[in-house]
Amino acid sequence: MAALAPLAGRTFESRAAYHEALAAALGPQWQDTVDCEVRRPGVDVAAPQVGEVVGYQTNGYLGRYLVILPEPNIIAVRMIRRSAAYDEATDAFSNFIWRVRALVTG
Repeated sequence: MAALAPLAGRTFESRAAYHEALAAALGPQWQDTVDCEVRRPGVDVAAPQVGEVVGYQTNGYLGRYLVILPEPNIIAVRMIRRSAAYDEATDAFSNFIWRVRALVTG
């Protein structure tokens, strides 16, 4: 997809930064565009790089998160209740994991 060409070869510091770049390139409905037009067998949207394991995380429905950072002895949990007013853009808290890590890294 031509709109993604400017992102080729770039490295992002966080998933949130990657998502912001996708939104800038594809517009506010970038997730639908990626799901419907980009993700196909044999097409890689991103090439994750593996680094030092500093913790563990899991993501749940609507932006529920569990983050475990063993070295600083931190366990962080983020819960949210489903409601008719839920707005993914403001309620999903997609940078929660990075904000927890920032408690340690500064």
